[in-house]
Amino acid sequence: MPQAVTNRRVRRKAAALLAPQSGKGVLVDNFPAASAERLWSRELNVAIDDPKSLPGPWMTELETEGEGARYSIMERTAGKALVMATPKSVEYLLRSNWGPYGAGVLSLASQVSEYFTLAWIEDVASGSPQNLVRAQDAWFHRVVIRATRSSARVVLDALYEGRTGRVDPLNALPGGVVLPASPMPPSDLRVFSARKAEIIREPTGANISLLYENLEVILDQGVIAEWTMTDKWDVRKGGKTYCFVRFEGMASDETWQMLSDNRTGTKRRFRFQAVTNEAPLVTLTVDVFAIDFEIEPIGHAEPGWILFRAFGRATKTDTGQFASITLA
Repeated sequence: MPQAVTNRRVRRKAAALLAPQSGKGVLVDNFPAASAERLWSRELNVAIDDPKSLPGPWMTELETEGEGARYSIMERTAGKALVMATPKSVEYLLRSNWGPYGAGVLSLASQVSEYFTLAWIEDVASGSPQNLVRAQDAWFHRVVIRATRSSARVVLDALYEGRTGRVDPLNALPGGVVLPASPMPPSDLRVFSARKAEIIREPTGANISLLYENLEVILDQGVIAEWTMTDKWDVRKGGKTYCFVRFEGMASDETWQMLSDNRTGTKRRFRFQAVTNEAPLVTLTVDVFAIDFEIEPIGHAEPGWILFRAFGRATKTDTGQFASITLA
């Protein structure tokens, strides 16, 4: 009988590093010098296989490929990251999605203005051989800021696209590759508190804080990933930027006002605000202007609890604003 192999990779810590690139196509090698952020991740998908295109050759074979045939290699990488929302992770992911960051303000860019190298590493000093996996030109094109009343933390649920991927064994890294010292703790432990997060209707007017159960602010830049003869896989912005708000809670006088506004076509400004759970305190503010809500049918989960669910899309005001983001 064949011998069973039981040396499974269990209880190994995995580190996710996110480092801004100096430019498109410039893979980060020296992570300490690049101000890499160790993400406090709950879930992370980084491609390690070589995605394949159509099989070949097919024009020269009469029946099927020989045993030496394989699919041709494509270089696109794509994945998903679910991370704790700390000041640094919010800054990096929103810089990638939204645009340049300075003096506490994120400025919306018409095109992708900043690319990152996303790295995955098994954070152990010894044991079986480890690998460094890097996604080059990673761009987080869709970022969801999620707060749940029953949870203590705000999280970021993000989708990214990249142009190419690389896998290197840690015991034979290419020259110039420098990693942070092990162990690698998250760079910032100040998580934005879901219990301190608010959604405020008309912050400069009525200033009403709505009681919610689940809340999402969705920033979607759209993405185009296509293969070209010159750049191989190219990743770029896919059109207009959209900002959505998904609200779920119990029906109240305040939520009924949202329903009344929806029926009359009145579009209000809403503000999502969250504060870190530890000092020095940092506040994340996302103002979403002129939201056009679609409201689900009113119902109830059990006697006495009337559910209220709404999905809204930001529209432009007369001054051209539809959303603004600050982190200060």
